Amino acid sequence: MQFEITGTIVLYKNSTDILLNTIRSFLNTELSVKLYLIDNSPTNELKDIALDPRLEYIHNPSNPGFGAAHNLAIKKVLDNSNYHLILNPDNVDENTTLDDFKSIVKNKNIPWQHDTSDYDDKLNKVGVLSMVSNIEINNDNSDY
Repeated sequence: MQFEITGTIVLYKNSTDILLNTIRSFLNTELSVKLYLIDNSPTNELKDIALDPRLEYIHNPSNPGFGAAHNLAIKKVLDNSNYHLILNPDNVDENTTLDDFKSIVKNKNIPWQHDTSDYDDKLNKVGVLSMVSNIEINNDNSDY
């Protein structure tokens, strides 16, 4: 199946409340999406949060690290996703949706494919796009 957007969250003994908020935020779209939950925790007790069919839970107790865990999902979606997002367990933005993300990427004409000879041939399709939320910074140092 071809997805418009996929994503990965690497888990390690996370709070289910925070994870559920992030998952709801990602799944709150009419787009064709899939979210991979790569659980590096020693036990698989977080598997019960993966009830939606757009979620795939993978228990990975060997805990190879953050990047290696994301790579598990990236390798699965190389040929069936237009965009892949690497998310933290607490990525929730009530004001921005995946529909907004797709629109921004499309309007800015940002290509998904990134070609570099330094990577394994199958991973040449991986591109990186970083989105930063607008935040107000207080420069008077009084709130530190």
